[in-house]
Amino acid sequence: MKRAILCCFAVLVLCAVSVRAHAQTKFSFTVTCAPTNVMQVVTGTPQKIGSQVSINSCTASGEIAGSAMGPLAFATYVEDTGTELKAWGPIVQTLASGDAVYFATQTTITLADGHPVTGQESFTIFGGTGKMASIKGSGVCAVLYGAPGTNAVATCTGEYSLP
Repeated sequence: MKRAILCCFAVLVLCAVSVRAHAQTKFSFTVTCAPTNVMQVVTGTPQKIGSQVSINSCTASGEIAGSAMGPLAFATYVEDTGTELKAWGPIVQTLASGDAVYFATQTTITLADGHPVTGQESFTIFGGTGKMASIKGSGVCAVLYGAPGTNAVATCTGEYSLP
């Protein structure tokens, strides 16, 4: 009987540890980006639908798993309809620990007079390097753009797990 109770207790402890290891951790961060360097390819359709690739570096403030966020590097593919931009691509977030976190993003940006005004972004975290190799997560960002030639600022929230 004692052996059965001990076995049940051991199974419960293992289950609790397993659930705790996969628990979602909420986090928030802010990203500031300088104006983007853009290579644009216009498709020549009557609607002036074009595509572009933007390459940029941004700075994030916040923490993931106790490590401060820092520079982000990304290359984004963008479709431009003239009234909005649809953008997607990978992001690499370098942490103060030296580890990296990999994000995939999808963004819809509203344009006014051809300039970005606001954006809504969703992101998925799909791994990284070092202790972040098995990180998984997701979240959303609200993006505000200033006057042309000024910084864009994204306020983001999400959840991640490190099994």
